[in-house]
Amino acid sequence: MDQTKIEKQQRREAKELARRERQVKFKENKFYIIYLFMILSLVFITDEIASTISIQFQSNIVNEFFVDKKGMTYGEGLSLFSALGIITYPISLLMVVYRPLADKYGRKPFLIINTFCMALGLFIVYLSQDIVVYMIGGTLMGFMVSHDMQAVYILECSSEKNRARNYSIIKAIAILGTLLVPLLRATLMQNVSERWHLVYLVPAIIGFVLSF
Repeated sequence: MDQTKIEKQQRREAKELARRERQVKFKENKFYIIYLFMILSLVFITDEIASTISIQFQSNIVNEFFVDKKGMTYGEGLSLFSALGIITYPISLLMVVYRPLADKYGRKPFLIINTFCMALGLFIVYLSQDIVVYMIGGTLMGFMVSHDMQAVYILECSSEKNRARNYSIIKAIAILGTLLVPLLRATLMQNVSERWHLVYLVPAIIGFVLSF
């Protein structure tokens, strides 16, 4: 039995060593680094949009779900909307369980999962016709953007001397990428308040493509 365990351990170690060697070869390829940082920049843009988009459309959300559909005043709707947001805070406690999993299973799977779930949250909000569905999508987005897995990935894939520079460049690109939201507001909404859902669809599609 002990010999069997030793052999299994040796096979696992050999497999892990082969995987690490492949990673080193990839990272030595300058084209891989360019491709990697391009993908991470787009993921960062999706993350920044998911972090701020609900704030930019708060008035549209309150008007549709509370003023138009429930007959409240804007002030009453805003108060209830803020209160509902507080209810989702306990879900953030799951970070204590979720975050360490990336150390156990690797950054890449969780970078993919986070990106896919951010896109899924955006897509759910796009489909939402009531506040419950909206809150489900918004909560999923909020939980995923809190992890910043793409930032961890950038820091770990960069050399020590270029780490701060690479992060700053990609972060700056991501912040500029949030200009996509007002651009979509002007082109897709065209000053029609009820079309705010459409703005969520584009970053959702980008996130799905990136995750795949």
